[in-house]
Amino acid sequence: MKKTSGTKWLIIILLILVVVFLLNHFFGDDGTRSDDFKGSIGSKFDAKEVTRLYVSNPDTEIRIEREGTQWVLVIRDDKRVPARVERVSESLDLLGKMKLDQLVSRKKEDWNKFRVDSLGTRVEAYAGDKKVFDIVLGSTEYGQNSTYIYLRNPSDDKTYTLRNIYLHDFFQSPDSYRLNQLSKIEPDSVESFSLRSKFYGDYTLRRSGEDEDGVPVWKIGSEKAELVRVDAYLESLEYLSSSKYDDEFVPPITVDETLIIKERGDISTTLKAYQIDTASWIVNSSFNESSFFRDKKLREDIFKSKDYFLNKSAK
Repeated sequence: MKKTSGTKWLIIILLILVVVFLLNHFFGDDGTRSDDFKGSIGSKFDAKEVTRLYVSNPDTEIRIEREGTQWVLVIRDDKRVPARVERVSESLDLLGKMKLDQLVSRKKEDWNKFRVDSLGTRVEAYAGDKKVFDIVLGSTEYGQNSTYIYLRNPSDDKTYTLRNIYLHDFFQSPDSYRLNQLSKIEPDSVESFSLRSKFYGDYTLRRSGEDEDGVPVWKIGSEKAELVRVDAYLESLEYLSSSKYDDEFVPPITVDETLIIKERGDISTTLKAYQIDTASWIVNSSFNESSFFRDKKLREDIFKSKDYFLNKSAK
């Protein structure tokens, strides 16, 4: 009988020790902190299922939505413009990699200290109508060997840290997600480009075979173009970009300049330019139809006179 009673007390003592150990492990000595607290907030997160991504703080709002296989950025007045697919993928990948490092507070009163209050940056992701991710990102602290960012679940009072993960993606402007590209051209596949311009007239530059040394020959009509200039020009068209968006511009019926680039395989890209005044030009592309760029230098780089290719002019 005594042996049975002693065994019961031993079991009770062991259970008490286990409970004390668990409390100390998860909540620390002061009930709020433990260097051993770890967990994952991205372990159940599948980026492939996400159809919407929202990022918001008092200064900005980013709305990104999936349309088929593409991503679009929703800007003011609900205008939809193409988003950079690789940029969205990077952000979703970051969400999946987030791992909680440490619990630093269980009190709502501490939100302001860690900037996870109304001044924080909220990141939400949806798969259809189902919310699959929701956090508030706060301030960042830079240590000698580590970088920490504070965060919390909007439905919880607790504040945690993430260590050594860089979340700059979520603290930038909506334009950082926007497609800023106007062309995607393979220079070696271009067969011709034609210009219609109020300033330079109309002409077509065509690839006309090769000379006896196997060097490509380009001509405007019967005149041979300067190969060095043609090659440099085609390389500049390979990846045209600008970040000088003009979302207020409404294109008129009349276009001041039009450039049509034709590649093998019946592929073509059309670039258009509209003169606003002597110092301002708007450029648009069939590659990125919904965006207009107020960029005079971009216009000067794209639209050239035929004399430029015949080496008779600098423009």
